[in-house]
Amino acid sequence: MPETFQEVDMKVEGVTEPLTVNGFNANKMQPFQVVMSDTSGQPVEWIIVKASLAAAPAGAPPAARRRAMLQAPAQQTPLLLTCQVHAPADQVASIEPKFQAALAAPDYTLQRQLLGIGLRLINGSVTYGVPPSPPPTPKSDSGGSSNVVKIVVPIVVVVAVLALAGLGVFVYMRRKRRAQAGAEAAARANL
Repeated sequence: MPETFQEVDMKVEGVTEPLTVNGFNANKMQPFQVVMSDTSGQPVEWIIVKASLAAAPAGAPPAARRRAMLQAPAQQTPLLLTCQVHAPADQVASIEPKFQAALAAPDYTLQRQLLGIGLRLINGSVTYGVPPSPPPTPKSDSGGSSNVVKIVVPIVVVVAVLALAGLGVFVYMRRKRRAQAGAEAAARANL
């Protein structure tokens, strides 16, 4: 499973009976993962879902959690489904638009699929988390040294070529001066 993911959160409630976290985990988790997989285009195994009471998030104080549990039976407490849709890094950005398209489709694609498994989507409850940046790739020893070689070798070659060119110019100028000095000495001797 890839490490990169898009978070998709939504609130749902049961269609025919109140929905509990345990009931969802036991009876609705797998069909829900299939719906998420169909919508995102990612394998079912890459969909991680966590269910909690929507009215009392995990970080809420104990009193708020108790109030949510003691609500009247006629008033159903929706579940918050926090979903991590894992995907290769180059496909993560396409997940949110796929869900938005399924929500906005004229045939209510996502809503219809959820109703088919006994879940009613709470209108306006779908939110998208910012996907975490992928962890830095560890640098291998050979990768670092090969980069140094790619930089140092051309520099050494250029310096060596310039040194040889300078040496060639030096030798040429020296011979030219000696030849001129010898020609001047011969011309003086002939006088």
